[in-house]
Amino acid sequence: MCSTHYNRIVMAERRHIKVEVACVICGTTVIRTSDKRYQPTCSGECRAAVQYGAASRDIAPYDWRTDAMQRARKHGCSVIEDFDRYEIFERDDWTCQLCGVRCGQPDAYDKGAATIDHVIAYANGGQHTRANTQTACLSCNSSKQANPVEKRAA
Repeated sequence: MCSTHYNRIVMAERRHIKVEVACVICGTTVIRTSDKRYQPTCSGECRAAVQYGAASRDIAPYDWRTDAMQRARKHGCSVIEDFDRYEIFERDDWTCQLCGVRCGQPDAYDKGAATIDHVIAYANGGQHTRANTQTACLSCNSSKQANPVEKRAA
């Protein structure tokens, strides 16, 4: 075995010895490398508590409904309806109204994921209402931006 492969395989195992340790926040047993510079954690939530303090654990999870209404107020919408994005997804049968492709669950990293698109964007004087929203895949919604596009024919 050449020195490059020896260092990658054999020496890496000796340098980065994995040990069973307890999470410093909740005590869950995890397998981590024994590195004194880092505190072992079991999840992103516990990692955030280590980085930002225990107060970060009390932050409420993301709520689309509240966030959408706050963004509408910030943009000066005069009509703001309180609705959930899943109502719109169900109404549109989880199908992108711009390209006609079936959408998946909301996911910020999936181009085919369902998003809410405002037919008339806030920037163009649109309101946050059920009538002004449609289901769009992330790809179409991102490329549309604030440009007006008509709903596709049913």
